[in-house]
Formats: sequence, structure tokens, C-alpha cells
Amino acid sequence: MFVSKNPSGRDGVTHGSSSPGVIGTDACEELRPGIQAALERALAGSVRIGAVDRVSNPDRRNQLLRCHLTQAPPGAPATVMVKRRRPGDYDSDAHDAPATQGLYRDWAGLEFLSALSMELGGDIAGSPRFYAGDRAAGFVIMEDLGSARGLDDHLLNGTADEAERGLLMLAAALGRMHAATTGRESAYMRIRGALGPGDGPAARAANAAEVARAGESLADRCTAACVTPAPGLTQDVVAPAAAVADPGPFLAYTHGDPCPDNTVVSLSSRGYPTDALRLFDYEIGGYRHALWDGVYGRVRFPTCWCVRDLPEALVERMEVTYRAELVRGCPEAADDRLYTRALVQSCVAWVLTTLGRSLASALDADSEWGVATQRQRILLRLRVFADLSRRSGCLEALGETAGRLGEALGARWGTDPPPMDLYPAFTRGPAGDPSALPPP
Repeated sequence: MFVSKNPSGRDGVTHGSSSPGVIGTDACEELRPGIQAALERALAGSVRIGAVDRVSNPDRRNQLLRCHLTQAPPGAPATVMVKRRRPGDYDSDAHDAPATQGLYRDWAGLEFLSALSMELGGDIAGSPRFYAGDRAAGFVIMEDLGSARGLDDHLLNGTADEAERGLLMLAAALGRMHAATTGRESAYMRIRGALGPGDGPAARAANAAEVARAGESLADRCTAACVTPAPGLTQDVVAPAAAVADPGPFLAYTHGDPCPDNTVVSLSSRGYPTDALRLFDYEIGGYRHALWDGVYGRVRFPTCWCVRDLPEALVERMEVTYRAELVRGCPEAADDRLYTRALVQSCVAWVLTTLGRSLASALDADSEWGVATQRQRILLRLRVFADLSRRSGCLEALGETAGRLGEALGARWGTDPPPMDLYPAFTRGPAGDPSALPPP
């Protein structure tokens, strides 16, 4: 595991073949006894830790350590990954603090998905195996996913074929996770509740309130951009917020942040035995509408620094792949009318949320985040939703308003910034550049 080439300031944790270095004995001595004791309980035997590699930069909000086990029971891994909150930011009893919430969600998600994978006898989204955690010290111990690189690297540096394979694997992994976790919120909440209060219906209500506020302010944003909203806009903004608060049959465990850099992707074309994708970093995980994750490609990864455009045909294939997995545990997803409505509502919930967070400042000035600007993101998502609404016949007032707003902002901003390009993998042609990524 190492910190990816992520300019966002977020952790951007991914897995790779190099690390910033090996920390000294004094630096890890504080954690060593606790890590060993937690692993002994989890592995039911004596454990000793040898070298400890620091695989995160010191200024990151999480400290990531690869621990080499010099003594462990038979069948134990050679290495494990320890993820620890930065001590100055963490208080185990500050349940509303982002640092504490993030750790507890990550812990609960890993433990829940690991237990469910064992129960079902199959992999759930490729999540790392959970071994143990220490609430007081603020760390979790998980499987070390090895040296494969993230989907973000394949999108930015790989070939079109490899990027497409990675995106389809991501869609399938999310669909499998959602299908396997429908109807199991109580099991997740037992784990989450044991760590501290939070999440569940209250978290969904908070998300829904943000969507509603963004929808209510959209008319004002349109006025600021000299745009007349379409008739019926006020009525259209009610349904997306209601679906976020009460997903009905689509309630499932969601990652919440399934960005390309929150994956590791092994591809046969890069020397691995088979294609595989692993999804990690569950700090925003929880039970919510399944399509909150399911439309991630459609709305172009709304929480990610690594955002470029995607070929529309590939987006359609991702959604077909996702839906085929989802229906295995959510039969309602087979109903075209229900599914289309859920798809459109989830897309507009993301569009409203991101507009609510960025449009006011973008009207004054543009800003870069990762590989795209905020204005590029806004224009792309407005176009995407307007087109989806028009083709589906759902939330047409919202869709028409989005189209008008996008056209007005595009005229106002001109070519600065220019329209968002496709990810580089899709501009190199089918062959791409086979030397762009290093071998595993």
C-alpha cells in the first residue's frame, strides 16, 4: 500500500510496489504491543512483528503501516496493513468528529463485509479481510492487498482496453456488494453501534436534507446565472431527496466513495494470472440507496480528484453490468420502470449535492481539483443529467433546467476552461501505450 499520486489532499490510499520507507523501531514501538495483541486474538496464536514499512506520507490524515510477521500461527499472512488515524485528530469518544466517524465506518465496513464473505462463501466487492481493531488506539488491521495499481493509473496512463476492463470490474463489484447486503442493515448496525453512535436512518436523513437544500437553492443559482427555471422545478426536487431518505427495496451497504483511486486492479495484460479488482477505504461506507454507488460512473466519480469524461457507450455497459449483479439480491431492479426512476433520482441527487457544494464559488472563479476544474465538472454533470432526463422522460423539469443552466454557464465561461476531455486511456486508441504502466 502507498499513497497514490493524488493532488487532492485526501488519503488516496492505494497499493503499489514501493513505499516512502521503513520507520524506525522507536516510531512504531508505541503501537507494536497493541498490534501484536490484537493479531494474537484474531489469529488465535502467538504473533511477533518484525520490520514495519511506513507506506503513507507523514502529513496524511491516516498513518499506514505494513507490518511483517516474523512469528504467527499456520495460515497467517506474511504481512498485514495497519491503518491508524493521525493521533492529534482522533478521540475515540468524539463520535461526531470526522476523524472518529471515518475510522468507525471503515472498521465496521471491513468487519461486516469480511464476515459476510465468510458466511456466503464468496468475495464481496474484493474488500480487504478484516483482522482486528483497537478503538482506544484508533487503528484497524486488515489484509495487505499487495502491489497492484489503482484504476486511476489505468485511466490516466493505461490503454483503452485495460481501462474499460477495470471500470466494468468496478461496476460488477459494486453490484455484487449491494446484492449481497440488501436486507442486512441490522447486522451492520450491530458492528457499527458497538463502536459508537452514528449512521443508519439518521445519516440517510442528513444526506437527504443536503439534497433538498441544494434543490431548493437551485432556482436562486439559476437567477444568478440569468437562467429561467423550467415550470415544475419545485415539485421535481422533492423526489430525489425522498429516495435518499427512504431507498425502499434499494437499501444496501454502499461504499460511498468508490473512486478509481480506492481500488487495486490486477490485469492479465500486466502480468497477473487473471483480471481482478479490490475495493478498499470504507470511511464513507454505510447503508443508503444502492444507486448512490451505482451511478458513480454516470455522474463521473463525484467525490474523486481523478475526473475526466467517459465514452457514453462504456457508461451504458457499466450500468448493464452493475444491474445484472444487483438483481441477484434486489429483484425489484429487474423492473425497468422502477430501476430507471431510481437511476435518474440517484443521478440528480449527486448533481444537486455537487452543485450545492461548488456552484456558488464557481460563479466567481474557477479552481482546479486533481485533473479537472470545478467548472468542467459542473458543465459535464449538468449535460449528463439533462441528457439522461430527456431520454428517460423522468424529472423533466429538473432536466430542462439543468440543460438551460449548462448552456448559460458554458456561454458565460467560454473556452476557459475548455470542455472536459476523455481520460487519456481513451484518447490513445485501442492499443494505447503498453509501456505507460510499470510491470507488477
